[in-house]
Amino acid sequence: MSRAAQVSPSSDNRLLPMNIRAWQYYGKSYEETYLRLFLIILASIGQSFLHLPILLFIRHAFDDVIPAGSSHLLALIGVTIVFMYIVNGGITLYTRHVILRTTKLAIQHLRDEILKKLYSFSRTYYSEADRSKLHTTAIQDTERLDIMSNALVAQLIPALLISVGLIAVLMYLNSLLFLVMASIVPLLFAVSKSIGKMVRKRVYAFHRSFETFSRGMLFVLQMMDLTRIQSAEYF
Repeated sequence: MSRAAQVSPSSDNRLLPMNIRAWQYYGKSYEETYLRLFLIILASIGQSFLHLPILLFIRHAFDDVIPAGSSHLLALIGVTIVFMYIVNGGITLYTRHVILRTTKLAIQHLRDEILKKLYSFSRTYYSEADRSKLHTTAIQDTERLDIMSNALVAQLIPALLISVGLIAVLMYLNSLLFLVMASIVPLLFAVSKSIGKMVRKRVYAFHRSFETFSRGMLFVLQMMDLTRIQSAEYF
């Protein structure tokens, strides 16, 4: 995403750190869809809480209905649970469709901006630049950003909001348990940060290795005839 920020036509906020500028530039791709994203996030949260009445119905069935031998009520509960699962599945499909449509349009806008920036470079720049690397950056980096966007909108943001709600419920139900959980958070954060550094290094190395492979494959395809003429297939 930092590379996407580098090709941004905007020159504002140049004194800000690269990550902040990258996130600001990334957020501009969603300016026209903020309301839609907000509603979809609310729908995702509501969908998650829809599992709660299903669990309550199941508990009621095992604790009360089955011991009482009420087959008619048990069948009614079963039909209700199936209906709620169908509604939940429908909401899942709809939210997924809207999220994909929104994020794909945002990535399309970003790729348009990258293409405009590439057209603005001089001929001298292209005589010295590694075009295979530019190709890899424009394709693979934006694809990775697309995957991150789907995870961010469809999973991370709703999960964070749900977590805040569950923490509030825990504080109300059992403050001691909440304090125990809160005392563990710094340790988990430290461990996560330490592991994150190692993972980022390995992921970065993997991305660079894959870019090298991609550039090499592009070179092979472009020079296929020359390779055959020179009998250099083995090399």
